[in-house]
Amino acid sequence: VHADVSHKGDVEAMGQQAVGTFCLIDAVVNNAGILIDRDRENLKEEHWASVIDVNAKGTFLVVQAVLPYMKIQKYGRIGNMSSIGGPHGAPELAL
Repeated sequence: VHADVSHKGDVEAMGQQAVGTFCLIDAVVNNAGILIDRDRENLKEEHWASVIDVNAKGTFLVVQAVLPYMKIQKYGRIGNMSSIGGPHGAPELAL
């Protein structure tokens, strides 16, 4: 099921489509993530906002969308992926 995780309506439709197709949502993996590879000093606020919208808000919206289904069925697993850059950092990418 495809959705833009930065848009709540898309995420809600994704949950409904998944349940409509598969009847249950046993598991979801939050694996969406973006990186704006630009000079941080000149990075525009709207570009940074898109990173936060996908990487942080998107995870929140997906969890919020699937939890009601998982609670009804009394089962569900959620996996949140991250990057090697989280625990170790990367040259030129730190803020």
